[in-house]
Amino acid sequence: MKTIRVSANEVLFRKGDPSDSMFLISSGLIGVYSNYGATGHKLLSVLGKGKYFGEMGVIDNLPRSADVVAVDDSELIEIKAADFSGFVTENTGDVITILKNLSERLRKTNADLEEAENTVKRFLDGNADVNEKSAVGLKAILTAVMNRFSAKKEREPDTSYKAGEILFREGEIGTVMFRVLEGEVSVITGFRTENEKEIAVLGKGASFGELAVIDREYRNATVVAKTDIKVMTVANTQLAHFLSSHPEEAMKILRSVSAKLRATTRSYVDTLAVVSKFVETERKQMANYVGGDEFMTMASHYDYLADQNFNPMSAFYNPYCFL
Repeated sequence: MKTIRVSANEVLFRKGDPSDSMFLISSGLIGVYSNYGATGHKLLSVLGKGKYFGEMGVIDNLPRSADVVAVDDSELIEIKAADFSGFVTENTGDVITILKNLSERLRKTNADLEEAENTVKRFLDGNADVNEKSAVGLKAILTAVMNRFSAKKEREPDTSYKAGEILFREGEIGTVMFRVLEGEVSVITGFRTENEKEIAVLGKGASFGELAVIDREYRNATVVAKTDIKVMTVANTQLAHFLSSHPEEAMKILRSVSAKLRATTRSYVDTLAVVSKFVETERKQMANYVGGDEFMTMASHYDYLADQNFNPMSAFYNPYCFL
């Protein structure tokens, strides 16, 4: 690690550059941009003291996906990609901070994806004509409502489960993470409802349940034993010790959360691209279905979001998700 100083308006890296380091802000402000310096470039985020950036590219060994520029004169701690494994081993607290940051972004993107998928479903199902569906879809996008679940404490975990047994349920407050030692589990959203969907099958060596342990939030899916299984568990109170004692596991968890965030963001982009086909085509005809004043208010919000790089054709895509 080394300390570097950058001047206001200095470009640290651009989209497509190799991810050879990550940074921690000691002082100053850093801006994340789309197409910095070009006509119509967008400021996506401003980061201040104590924030990391560039970590996902280092974790995943993928190119940068946005431009990063100093807003003010700033002091940064640079961590080279080649030194990252050592950093993980020696700085458990910082690793947990990075995990919490990734977890927060993943939960936000999951919520946005769920709302976008519901919007597409409303477009494709039901009896409303296309114009009415467009109006409903635009309202859904602008409100971005997420239905949270009643939080309940999950049961004490076992180390083995029979096929069909539930390890934890969507909406419960998570207290442990799991690693599959034998067998397979199903990850399911909307369990035992008309919207039930198996989103993943995980086998030997896979980790799951880590998000709720990292940020002590609710579970965002139900996990059921697909076969007879054996698992290892780590409680939230043991996380720091576990990561410091098993740095290789810390790297696996970092890569797992980062990969989930990338995959979820791509799904969100693809889903809202579908929504955009309805919204953009029919937007001019919405007033007949929404009402004059309400439509003008919605349209002004829509235009504001588009101004902030949140238009449907870009699928509300914030490249900062991939830094």
